Amino acid sequence: MKLSAVILTVLLVIGALAGGQLLAPVQQASAAPTTIAVNFDGAAGQSCANVLNAEPGLTASGSGPTVINSANAGGSAPECGGYPDQTLTFESSGSEFFSAITFLYHVPGGDGTPRKTVSSGPRRSLGQSASASIQVQLINSISSTIVHSALLTGSGTFSYSGSTFDRVVVTFNGDPFSETESDIDNIVLTLTGGIVGPACGAESSRVNRDPARDCAPPVAVFCQSDGIDIYEIDRETGEGSLLIRLSNEEIDAVGVPVGGNVTLAQVGDVIVSRLTTGEFQVNATAFDGQPYVIIWDACMPTYVDHPGK
Repeated sequence: MKLSAVILTVLLVIGALAGGQLLAPVQQASAAPTTIAVNFDGAAGQSCANVLNAEPGLTASGSGPTVINSANAGGSAPECGGYPDQTLTFESSGSEFFSAITFLYHVPGGDGTPRKTVSSGPRRSLGQSASASIQVQLINSISSTIVHSALLTGSGTFSYSGSTFDRVVVTFNGDPFSETESDIDNIVLTLTGGIVGPACGAESSRVNRDPARDCAPPVAVFCQSDGIDIYEIDRETGEGSLLIRLSNEEIDAVGVPVGGNVTLAQVGDVIVSRLTTGEFQVNATAFDGQPYVIIWDACMPTYVDHPGK
């Protein structure tokens, strides 16, 4: 036997004993992160949301007429500005998440910039009070959490990278005595790379191999002659490692349950069940945070369902 073959055999044996047997067939390429840049180069008076909706990968909405106006934030003119209590919300239009954001901002009055006063009602001297601000919230809508929040005053650059998010809410908290908007410009968002699968459905023994729905699954399910193997897929490399192995003896010991569905195995959020219909079901979490569920009838399956897809 050649030395290379001996080394390969030893590595496979060690991986199997450690419970980390690698799965080569589920190779899926990892897409590189991409960026989206917004410079608000529309006509003055146009809604900021309209400009964002023209950007690939973004959708936008506004509470109050946030509009494009003259430059203040220091980026390319014109820019996006908002009066008190106006909100601009934009989010990923696909299944990907953002991992970073940066933009320029300018808040009048907070950095010594003179401000106008209203022509009627209570008056204040120019530059008095620094109550204006811009609030930024980065939200993960899947987990319903605010991953980062900031209150901006003066002028500068806002930057964040870290926990992924799919929604950005910018609220302009203005001074009610000022006619000057706060402004933002030069937004750059980084989209996470995700997984693309050039060989989706290529594994004949893989249960979840539908090219339309299983190109980047969180798990790969295989019917083997001696049972069922569940492999966990690494999002970055696309490689799989053995997570759950169910022997035919373990499956037969449960049989077809009568009183209710039975959990055959669970590791983390991956659950394998036997249903009262005799079918098998795997529950997991997809890379975008959505539930991933497959149901099949037998090994080898004559059908595979994807509830919710």
